[in-house]
Amino acid sequence: MELSRRILPRGCFFALPLLLSSSGFGQRAVDFEARYWVTNSTQLIKVTANGVGTDINFKTDLGFVDKNFPEVRLTYHGQGRSKLKVDFFQAPYSGDRNVQKTIDFGGTKYTLGTRIVSSLKLQDLKVGWAYQFVRLADGRFRLGTFLQTHVLWLRAGLEAPDVRPPLSESERGVVPIPMIGLALDAAPHPRVNISGELSGLKFGKYGSAAEGELALKALPIRRVGVTAGYRSFRLGPKFDPDYAVVRLSGPFVGVFARLGGAE
Repeated sequence: MELSRRILPRGCFFALPLLLSSSGFGQRAVDFEARYWVTNSTQLIKVTANGVGTDINFKTDLGFVDKNFPEVRLTYHGQGRSKLKVDFFQAPYSGDRNVQKTIDFGGTKYTLGTRIVSSLKLQDLKVGWAYQFVRLADGRFRLGTFLQTHVLWLRAGLEAPDVRPPLSESERGVVPIPMIGLALDAAPHPRVNISGELSGLKFGKYGSAAEGELALKALPIRRVGVTAGYRSFRLGPKFDPDYAVVRLSGPFVGVFARLGGAE
């Protein structure tokens, strides 16, 4: 069985046309960005069969630990009021523990004390568009609406290699998660930009999602910049009684290359 069929229907992607000219922050440019994200994470899941399943916390039940990982992002800064972002990361987790409770996952039961070797792979593609209709101080301060869609790939697997016969169960899904919110940019200097985003959406019985980010970008040398900030998100698709919750938060640092920026 596939988790995606039991949570939300598949979504669609956005297209992005890019037209470039020279300018600084607040005008037309494209940034190619690489980040390193130091995260505190929570991963929860429940997958039932015939209405039977266990609430699983991958950290406390299966021994997962926090991971840090890279993220890539492309940002198109329009000369007018628009900004387009596309970013991607993947986060592999694993655990090896004798469980302290009986776990029923996707129709397979692992009894108390069983050694479980577990894995969870997350991949997230995000496409977002901001229309900043408030422009003050010649565009150095911009505020507006922000629309985005996460497409979350999730694969979870549990194995009990020491029992006879060995037990194994895995679930995978692709879940589109839209959000709406606000995006702010402030450029106190032509080579410095401070941005903030806050978005989320509640889907009733299908779960909820929320995300926030605060970032500082600077161009100390021509075409090459640095960035740092804090990002947090929670994706919680649900189809009762099945659900998955992914929470990631923490600081990040990175570098970016700019096409069409200040000379």
